[in-house]
Amino acid sequence: MKRILYVDCIGGASGDMWLGALSHLGVPKEVLEKPINAIKSEGWRLDLASASINGIHGTRASVHVDGESAHPASHGHPHGAKEGHGVSYESIRNLLTESPLDSEVQSLALRVFETLAKAEGTIHGVAPEKVHFHEVGALDALVDILGTCAGIIYLQLDEVVASPIPTGSGRIQCAHGWIPIPAPATAEILKGLQTIGTGLQGEMVTPTGAALIKAIATTSGTTPLMTTSSVGYGLGKKEWPDRPNALRLLVGESQDVREELIVMETNIDDMNPEWFTPLTESLFNAGALDVWCTPIQMKKGRLATLLSVLAPQSLRHELTKQIFRGSTTLGIRAYPVDRDIRERKIMTHETSLGTCRFKIAETPGGTPLISAEFDDCVALSKEHNLPVRTVNEQVMQEIRHYLGSKGELL
Repeated sequence: MKRILYVDCIGGASGDMWLGALSHLGVPKEVLEKPINAIKSEGWRLDLASASINGIHGTRASVHVDGESAHPASHGHPHGAKEGHGVSYESIRNLLTESPLDSEVQSLALRVFETLAKAEGTIHGVAPEKVHFHEVGALDALVDILGTCAGIIYLQLDEVVASPIPTGSGRIQCAHGWIPIPAPATAEILKGLQTIGTGLQGEMVTPTGAALIKAIATTSGTTPLMTTSSVGYGLGKKEWPDRPNALRLLVGESQDVREELIVMETNIDDMNPEWFTPLTESLFNAGALDVWCTPIQMKKGRLATLLSVLAPQSLRHELTKQIFRGSTTLGIRAYPVDRDIRERKIMTHETSLGTCRFKIAETPGGTPLISAEFDDCVALSKEHNLPVRTVNEQVMQEIRHYLGSKGELL
């Protein structure tokens, strides 16, 4: 049975809305507070209050720093080093790395802060290590991020799916002055995730809210096939004219490990072989699950290539366009197929070389199959100027040691 979380961004997402939704979902307050208590036991307070918005009951979370709520303009908005104040990302990373946090919470929190710092570094043209967080905002962000990461780990999820993320419009004032909405950092973080414009004036998603989605969600899209077991609402403090300012979390289970897919095929005998690489990339970018090329012999002895594409039925039209656009074929055949898949989950581990995702798949009666995310290994190989093979061997050794210490390997 697979345990799934669906992140439904009804009216936006922020750090406090994440905390509120997790609390309403049933995560104990002490779980949300435990990681920040391990780092800083004074100078902050997390309040969780029952509230309603548009007739929907939920939980509203408020983070108080030195007796005052963190200012909304600083909430999740770090800045470049030129302003000369605040807490640097490098300091926060060192704090988390050296803290007695649970390893899974620590790894996920580091990924969130890394996402924030890289986005801000890109916007300001500085190295991520030089990005600074406001004095109040830094502690506020620690409470939001560490609490949310602890809540997510507590739920013991196998998959997290995020809905299309609504974005507002207009402008907002922050430490740099007036900036557009979505904030530049938010827009940078949301790359690769599905978004949808609303036309509403105001900030619907904060950088912290976006970074949490980016780090936690394994994919984005519509509600997955699952049997929902619990629902939680995290309420914000804004008023939208056409929707509640709420983040909804739905937890459910799915036993369906058989997928109904299609295979699309075409025989091509008159195309430059070099063109298959960009065609394959375009098909993967369009959502194909797998693409492969097979050498074949056609009528009259002509050598050719069989292009095959495995994909969900819903993508047939788009993939057809990509094949006709990127190849010389005159026709495509398609047929339905079923596939049985192993139960698997994607996890993240902070290795000595850096953050690396890995996939762990169940094997009945045997040791789980484990593989490091290739794209992460490539990125780390470039960062450390090492062969990809060397990086893969090292991170896999550390991942297996990590899983063994948790008793997840036979």
